[in-house]
Amino acid sequence: MDRKLEKKTWTPRRIAAIFGGVVLLGGIIYQIGFADHRSTMNVDKDRLSIATVSKGEFTDYILVSGQIEPARTVFLDAIEGGMVNQVIRESGALLKKGDTILVLTNSNLQLDVMQRETMLYEQINNLRQTRLLLDQNDLNQQGQLAEIDYQISCLSHNTSALRNCTRRNSSPTGNLKR
Repeated sequence: MDRKLEKKTWTPRRIAAIFGGVVLLGGIIYQIGFADHRSTMNVDKDRLSIATVSKGEFTDYILVSGQIEPARTVFLDAIEGGMVNQVIRESGALLKKGDTILVLTNSNLQLDVMQRETMLYEQINNLRQTRLLLDQNDLNQQGQLAEIDYQISCLSHNTSALRNCTRRNSSPTGNLKR
């Protein structure tokens, strides 16, 4: 009646799964170890030029669009801002320390400098005027001292004349000078 069926170990489904696994594993090993991983580029036929091979200089031009970045970038900071008046060195030029790159004009700074120069000249003028006043005052004082010395000499002469008159009991009016 019922009898026991024996299971087959190599069924077609199992054989197909093992075969698919071996093919997949073989494909992966081939891609890792033996496949060509170089990049390729497709070019139109009209962009190619074909000629006979000759010995000479090799020039190859490839049009590529991209961004170029400098090897080293140095940022500059101006102490005072302004408008660019003249460009002395263009971008990409080799510079040394202390080279002038741009000439800037700043009308506010120029106006400030002119105002400061005006103030300086006013101060110099005031200093000269003060020196003149001091010299004039010094001369006036010297004149006053000379006048005082003269008056002292006149008075000393008058006192000596008065002393002489009093000794002789005579009138001093003729001998005195005022």
